[in-house]
Amino acid sequence: MDQSRGKYNVTKEELLAWKDKLVSLCSITESDVRDIWIENRDENVDDLSTLVYHWDAPLYQKMIWRLRNSRGHVAGFWNGLDPCNRKILTSRYKLHDDPDRAMNFMVWICCTLGLYHIEKISPSLVEVWQKNNAIFLYFLTDEQLTALIKRHNDDIRSFEERLKRLEDE
Repeated sequence: MDQSRGKYNVTKEELLAWKDKLVSLCSITESDVRDIWIENRDENVDDLSTLVYHWDAPLYQKMIWRLRNSRGHVAGFWNGLDPCNRKILTSRYKLHDDPDRAMNFMVWICCTLGLYHIEKISPSLVEVWQKNNAIFLYFLTDEQLTALIKRHNDDIRSFEERLKRLEDE
């Protein structure tokens, strides 16, 4: 990685290289979550709609609840995971090349942009953005994607500059 740019900056080339993996990961289902985290000793619940949360539920059931609490958005789900479970998730989808940068970009898309921003970018893509943030990215024109990446990287740079100023005080 070019050290002159921020740790979490992304490039268009990287996003294009991550495309299939990000789209697959961001299309995760509750059944996928179960299959990733279920252990041999756990009771396998076939009808996941019947899950009831309790404190001593198996990890896979807690992960399903975490996905539900993220409104089904993998970015929010990933953001709430500890580093070990993040690695388990991204490894399952073969997102080995700097998964933190890829997923932090997806978190930014999911949590920073709102309906207003998406309507300004492309009103026809609002529904796509609401369902799957990764698929939304790859429907953008080259110019729209470039502008979005620039805004993300500018936000990261601005935040890093604010942190530096606070450290210097």
